[in-house]
Amino acid sequence: MKIKKEYSVLVLIILVLFTYLILRGTDRTHFELPGITPPSSGDISRLVFSSGKGSVTLERRDGLWRILPEEYIADRSLVEKMSAVVSGFSITTLASESGSYAVYDLEGDKKIKLDVYCGEEKALSFEIGKKASTNRHTFVRLDGKKGVYQVTGDFRSAFDLGLDRLRDKSVFNAEKDQITAIRIIGAEGPIEVIKSTDPRYAGVDARDAEEIDSGKSVWQTADGTPLEEGAVSRIVSSLSNIRCEGYIDGMTKGDLKDPVFSMIVYAGAADTLSIFETDEERYPAVSSQNEYPFFLPKWKAEQIIKGACGLLPADSEDPGVD
Repeated sequence: MKIKKEYSVLVLIILVLFTYLILRGTDRTHFELPGITPPSSGDISRLVFSSGKGSVTLERRDGLWRILPEEYIADRSLVEKMSAVVSGFSITTLASESGSYAVYDLEGDKKIKLDVYCGEEKALSFEIGKKASTNRHTFVRLDGKKGVYQVTGDFRSAFDLGLDRLRDKSVFNAEKDQITAIRIIGAEGPIEVIKSTDPRYAGVDARDAEEIDSGKSVWQTADGTPLEEGAVSRIVSSLSNIRCEGYIDGMTKGDLKDPVFSMIVYAGAADTLSIFETDEERYPAVSSQNEYPFFLPKWKAEQIIKGACGLLPADSEDPGVD
């Protein structure tokens, strides 16, 4: 009798535990996730984010993203990455209900506060924590919500950036096929190299010229001395999509005087690139295509200078640095 009674109690305990586990599991599995529809990347007009690195405001205006209040042009590819990850915002699960934010880098200087605007309306606001172990998700805390959620996308990599990293580093660009002349300005005075129609085609019937090689051009100095094609190709290629190493804080373009090397490149418009002397591992420079003085890496500055010198006839003096 006693054994039967104990057996009944044991069965009752097992049933109670079983029922509890089912109800607890059901409750954990079917919690309701916040329903948030992210804005499309094309509708985002402003991104405001802050962390221990400082605060940044990006605003889209006239087809360009600018960093406010300085009005610096932002790196388009980086802002497009930000907009893309925001437009893909999707909550996948509740990671924690307890509010243990430090575990998820959602406290102090580690968290990143992000506000997303469409027009003047705030469309999305949350705090960014660390990446999840998948590297394709991020832990976030929503405004007005206590829990920590896991969302789709690597928000940490997209927004953990400072002002200098965000600035557009493009400082000079001349499309190779569009360049028609280059004016090199150095210690020996200006020297011009010009692309002209191949003199072998002078007086040739248009149909015959097309059969030979229509559009064939040669590079020569202003007095008609032909230049070595490989040397021209090297310098012309080096003038495409030049990016600086960083900008010179606290200076304007007018503060830099007496360049050791300058060139005017004619490619539709006449654009100037000037390089100044330095004892460091980078060269100060200015460009007519950028509002601010900047640093060129040493290798890039010397590539341009030596390449330009390579255009000159053998008896010409080098216009650049030693």
